[in-house]
This record gives sequence, structure tokens and C-alpha cells, in this order.
Amino acid sequence: MGSKRYWLIRLLFVFLIGFVYIAGCSPNEKDISQQGSSTEKDALQQGEGQGNEKDFTLELTIAMASPGGVWQAICEGAAQAIRQEYPGSRIEVISGSMGGNAVSVQEKTVSFALSHAPNARLAINGSPPYDSKNPDIMGLSAVYIGPLHFLVPVDSPIYSFKDIKENKYPVKMSINSKGSTVEFLSEAVFKQNGITIDDIKSWGGEISYLSTADGFSYLREKVYNMGTLCSYLPSTQVLELSSGLDIRLISLEEDTIDNICKNYGTVRSVIPGGVYSFQNEETITVGSPNIFITNKDMPDEVAYKIVEALDKQRDYLGNVHETFKTLTLEKMFKDMGDIPVHPGALKYYQEHGVVN
Repeated sequence: MGSKRYWLIRLLFVFLIGFVYIAGCSPNEKDISQQGSSTEKDALQQGEGQGNEKDFTLELTIAMASPGGVWQAICEGAAQAIRQEYPGSRIEVISGSMGGNAVSVQEKTVSFALSHAPNARLAINGSPPYDSKNPDIMGLSAVYIGPLHFLVPVDSPIYSFKDIKENKYPVKMSINSKGSTVEFLSEAVFKQNGITIDDIKSWGGEISYLSTADGFSYLREKVYNMGTLCSYLPSTQVLELSSGLDIRLISLEEDTIDNICKNYGTVRSVIPGGVYSFQNEETITVGSPNIFITNKDMPDEVAYKIVEALDKQRDYLGNVHETFKTLTLEKMFKDMGDIPVHPGALKYYQEHGVVN
């Protein structure tokens, strides 16, 4: 009996020693909860080893849009590019929104996010649809420029926005959700041509704020007579629409393009003839740069290494999505337009001769 008691006490003692050791060497819940909760807490850790670049790991959160879209593919690809360039990095991609990502970056609820440059510009300045200024937003890298498409059935009497104005044409269409890039750019195009939403309604038309998919569905069913979206080329949604409806694209006038680019940070874009089988002539429009943005408080070294990973993994990214196939380091910088570039990202571009 005494012997059994002796061994029982001895085993209990060993167990307690081991437990104390493990507890002392493991991070507690507070440590874990503090990781990745804001840009300032994103970890840039040098791992054990030779101390070269591959020993660094990053802990980041990237905001995309809603699941299932192009932005998810882009953000997941960027996350994996960082993981491949810096093994051991922990990168999480979360749902965001086209208009809301800029605010999330300002509030540091994400490390960085994908955004339309016009949204970022309006957010920085506190212009509608944003209620206040978001001055801490900075650019990391451009990804692609998405031309703004305006589509009508092939038998439509409308060939320009001037036709809509002169004929008081009852446009019926969706311009995407309120606050989205498509919404405020579409309204700006109408306004530049002397057309208000109230004008359209008075002519018997209708402007709604549905998703692109729903808007195109109504266009296909001829409930609507016009459609729009901002997309890479060729747009899968446009291709799908054209399979069930004969359509064509409408170009914008040069004065409209100049005004929109000046006030919204878009760029003059051309949809080449032949990109879509239904359109042999080129279409002149505005394009919205899709860019990665972050907060100014992101450590310079983190921003540097994000851009480095995107640059060095471009071959991989080209296999992730079409938008990456034509991406160059020069475009990564220049296509951000007038969005202020984060100092850490700028350092990478300077070191590689893209900017002085």
C-alpha cells in the first residue's frame, strides 16, 4: 500500500512539473488575442536561422468584397503569394465591400484591402458617399484597371449619352449598390451630360440599385434597356449576357472622360475591338484602377515586403487570375494614380527603378 502511494505521489509531481513548464513556454490567450487585431499589431517577425529575407513571417488580414467574385480570387492569390515568399506567414482573407474597405483601412480593422482608386480618393477627401475624411489611407500596389462598360441591346436607338439627353430617352437600368464605384461613376456620367436621376424618372425611366447579376438579368429579359459594370477584360458577366441577348457597347465623349478622370481619379480607357465578339470597334470610356490600400501606420518594412511578394510572385499570380497576367512592376506603381503611396511600398519601387 505504501509503495503504491509513493509512486502515485511521484507521478503527480512529474505531471505538475511538466504542466508548469508548458504553461510557461506557451503564449497565453491575451497574447493571441492581441495578434492581428490592427495594423499596428501586425507582426513582422524574424525567425530563427540565417536571418535572410525568407526568415521573416507576416501576420495580416486582407479585405476583399463579397465571397465568390473576382476580388476574392485576387485577394486569395495575394495572400498565397505572401505565404510563398515568406513561408510561415499567416494571412487571412475576409469579406469586405467595394465602398466599405476604405473605411476599414482607415479604422485599422484590416491590415490592407482591395479598393477602387475612386473610392479611396473620395474616402480620403471625405466626399460623398463618405461622411468624413479618411486621411490615413495610402496605396500599396495597383492590380488592374477595370473599364466602365455601358451596354444596350443591339437594336436600341441610343448610341451616346447625348442621344439620351436629346431624345429624353426613358433609361431603365441598375447602377449597382449605393456607394459603389459603378453607382457614383454612372451618376457622374449622366450629370456630365446634363442628365439627372429625376430627369430620367420624369421621362418614364427607372434607376435601381441592384447587383450587376440582377441588373443584367432584367436587361436580358428586356425589363431594362441599359446595363453597366466596371470590370477587367473580358468581363465574364458581359460574355454571359451576350450569350442570351444581342448587345453593344456605348462610348463616352472625350469631355465627359476628362471631367470624370479629373474629379474621380479614373483613367481614360479603351475596350479594344474584338475583346467581345459582338463589338468590332473600340469603345472609349473611363477605367477604375483596382488597388491595394493600407493605413499609413503600417510599418514600412511590412509594406515593403507585401509589394516585394506581389512582384516576385507575379508568375504565380498570373495563373491565379487573368488580371495578373499583364501586371508589371511599373503598372503596380503608376496605375495607383494620385493615391499617396505608402513609404515602405515607395521604397521598393524606388529601389527597382520604377520611380526616382
